[in-house]
Amino acid sequence: MKSGDFVVLGRIFLTRDGEIKPLPDIENWLQQVGKITSSLEAKNVSIIIMSPIPMFRFDSLYNCAPSQSNNTTCDIKRKDEAKPLNDIMHAMIDVQENHKNLYVFDAFSEICPEELTSCSPVRNGIPLYRDKDHLNVYGSEILYKNFSGFLKNISKP
Repeated sequence: MKSGDFVVLGRIFLTRDGEIKPLPDIENWLQQVGKITSSLEAKNVSIIIMSPIPMFRFDSLYNCAPSQSNNTTCDIKRKDEAKPLNDIMHAMIDVQENHKNLYVFDAFSEICPEELTSCSPVRNGIPLYRDKDHLNVYGSEILYKNFSGFLKNISKP
């Protein structure tokens, strides 16, 4: 790695079956990220952690029928989904506060903006997901556009 490089980290943060909650190893993982971040600081290398994205409860996107107001039957309440993700985000931010070369990209808010009351696997009639927790090309393009702006903002001299 060279001075000025960024390393982007992502992982599965939530249980995938039953109740959706943070995986039990998140704190240990974040401690390891903190150690790696510290070792890379002297080399002027930065770490970006991608936050989790909304996880839906459908077996197939084909089961999500259009509903009123451009919603689907698979939409979830943002406040319900945000609770386990906020816990993870707070833990990430706690680690970030100790490292000037660590950044957190809030992918959840990019896919499910704060001004919405529901998160949907569909935007403007176009699916964002290929299954309950993986973005398709369209969903990835949304993240890419916002991530590239985020990267430009943090890499200014």
